[in-house]
Amino acid sequence: MTNTRREFLSTISGMFASLIAAPRFLNSMDRATLVDTAQDGAFLSPIVRNGLWGFIDTSSLNLVLDFQFEKASIFREGLSVVRYAWTNEPLGKKHAYINSHGKFAIQIFEAVRANEFHEGLALVETWDDIERIPRFGYIDKNGDTAIPFQFEDGKDFNFGFAAVQRNSKWGLINRQGKIWAHGFTFENPPRRLESGTVIVEDGDRFAQIVGDKITYFYHAYDKEKSPG
Repeated sequence: MTNTRREFLSTISGMFASLIAAPRFLNSMDRATLVDTAQDGAFLSPIVRNGLWGFIDTSSLNLVLDFQFEKASIFREGLSVVRYAWTNEPLGKKHAYINSHGKFAIQIFEAVRANEFHEGLALVETWDDIERIPRFGYIDKNGDTAIPFQFEDGKDFNFGFAAVQRNSKWGLINRQGKIWAHGFTFENPPRRLESGTVIVEDGDRFAQIVGDKITYFYHAYDKEKSPG
């Protein structure tokens, strides 16, 4: 950001705050806050005023989308997920995905929760009206279901895999929805590292999975069970 823009922002007392780094969903504030999203190449930034979110052009500082959203995320993989404030359904709210030009990339749909995109897929939580339980699945950037809503819980994709839960146990799936060879085994969600190794906390021990091999390591305080 140029010094001129910094000076301009700092002079608008009560309207804009200083630029801040944003978590997935930014906390609402009573004053308008501009969020710097240049790291993802976005032309827009989410901005909040009186608890409602809109979007502002980061070059002209013109308001592109009015303050109408209950929540808005930073841009990730070119898209920001928004949740509308004018819906109050107990089991789901209206969501949509906005591109960096302020256009709807994925039109309004109902969901309990929708995450940012990771590796081309976004985790979405819906509600199963028949079984009366939440269901998790993944959508692609067209808004189509890429991996069916069949899981009890789920995590974002990371290094080609995502942790999902079925029958209260966790396992991994790839971007095609294929379940890894170890099935649903663990009490906690496994995490795949860049190296391909998978680590997971499993009760009183940690598991390290490389290919078909699982190696267990006990907590350091558990001296009696610790190998060696």
